[in-house]
Amino acid sequence: MRKSVAEPVIEFKDYGFIYHCKDFTRLFVWNRITKIVAYKDDLVTTDDIRLQICDNNGNITLTEDYSLFAEFNKQLLSAYPEIDKNWYGKILHTPFAANTTVIYKKAVLA
Repeated sequence: MRKSVAEPVIEFKDYGFIYHCKDFTRLFVWNRITKIVAYKDDLVTTDDIRLQICDNNGNITLTEDYSLFAEFNKQLLSAYPEIDKNWYGKILHTPFAANTTVIYKKAVLA
């Protein structure tokens, strides 16, 4: 595992999660998340799958290097059953490509 940045702590709640990292704490409510983007960062000898979680107040990025990544994915798929359960494999599949994919986008009612 590469540990170049501080690993966050995430407290899962029924309604979302609380993200703690260093002096930064944010509440993300599942029904207020506007977009989730998955992509691969090519680090030459390895690839790193990342998730960018966005709401109206900003975003955070989670990396698969975090020990909580698998649990976060489990919680994510539970909160958003419409997300393709194979999103990770699809992002990882093509070498040397970011494969940036919006895996969730909140519907906007007109």
